[in-house]
Amino acid sequence: MIRASLISLVQRVLPADQDLRHQVMAYFDWGTAIALDVSQSPVGADLGTPGPTPRWGRQGLIKHQI
Repeated sequence: MIRASLISLVQRVLPADQDLRHQVMAYFDWGTAIALDVSQSPVGADLGTPGPTPRWGRQGLIKHQI
């Protein structure tokens, strides 16, 4: 239900740019997956080193070069 509301909102706000709408939804899905994973960890669990701040562009998640 929430995802359907997000899709509707993104379609209204970005009606002319299908590629951007797709990437915005991919960003929401990516962030939601991380939140679900972290929220299901036991209280006090070591979640590891967070690493560099993710960057998101019009083509999706930008991979960091090491």
